Amino acid sequence: MQELYDMHRSRRLHHAYVIEDGGEARAELLRFVEEGLGIAVRGNPDVHVRQYDVFGIDDGRDIQGLQSKRAIDGGAKIFILSINSMTREAQNALLKLFEEPTAGTHFFVLMQTTETLLPTLRSRVHIIRSAGRELNLDFARQFLKSSPAERLALIADTIESKDKAHAIELVNGLEAVLYAQGGVQGASSEAFEEIRDTRSYLTDRSSSVKMLLEHLSVILPVIT
Repeated sequence: MQELYDMHRSRRLHHAYVIEDGGEARAELLRFVEEGLGIAVRGNPDVHVRQYDVFGIDDGRDIQGLQSKRAIDGGAKIFILSINSMTREAQNALLKLFEEPTAGTHFFVLMQTTETLLPTLRSRVHIIRSAGRELNLDFARQFLKSSPAERLALIADTIESKDKAHAIELVNGLEAVLYAQGGVQGASSEAFEEIRDTRSYLTDRSSSVKMLLEHLSVILPVIT
């Protein structure tokens, strides 16, 4: 979070941030708002702290409505949104919001990865990546070395819990391992395309973690 303190001191605080959160960013961000910006968090109607499993279009409209209102004390308005996944429709709603932000309003969106964001939305925000955060590549390597049946056993818990955040982390790990391997002979472009499509589909509210991961388990080649 040092980057936020530095930008604030130099009067370059952006109106919209997306912060890759490995689990500790929320507490650090709340401390920045209170200590860095000097804004009380608890009991402050101008500070909105929300958490979402799937951030949908209705949530986006709700945030639009809240940000359009004047701050109670005439000062800044802060939005801290912890989001596991976000639909494309909701991203487009935020895109319009970030294009013409209300003066004195700052958004801080916490996500496990920014890879699922639309390029147009990424261009409207300042991205902060957690220092030292690494993907679990060991699990991705084990997945790629296994047979389709073994892969299904490995991801059984993720499928049962419908954990999209963990599914996206796995997809990112698979992509990283394949790049490190120099691609997969004879099927590299297709493999990467399937991975990118899966990551994109996982942001849809109605997408099925089970169907998407089972598909990857079958179509990705086995590597040694």
